[in-house]
Amino acid sequence: MIGEVWLASGQSNMEMPVTGYLPNENVDNDLEEIVAADYPEIRMFTVKRNFASVKQKGMMGSWEVCSPESVGQFSASAYFFARKLHLDLKIPIGIIHSSWGGP
Repeated sequence: MIGEVWLASGQSNMEMPVTGYLPNENVDNDLEEIVAADYPEIRMFTVKRNFASVKQKGMMGSWEVCSPESVGQFSASAYFFARKLHLDLKIPIGIIHSSWGGP
């Protein structure tokens, strides 16, 4: 695949999944968005949280293909950004999601 890869990082506003922070903080039209999220050329790599006091050589995580089954756990901000790019540019889009919300 040849396309673009973007980094999405931040705190709770970037971390919030497409399903929202239930029960009080939903994404508008979340159920409709999830059902319609059949975009196999959008992939998201979510970096697993890891606290270390020294430089690390690797990271844990995996690439997930965007589908109605997977998109609910994607970062909502990153997903909607990737979808916009994908639909406008008509190329594959990868998002590396590395967020850690505050307490």
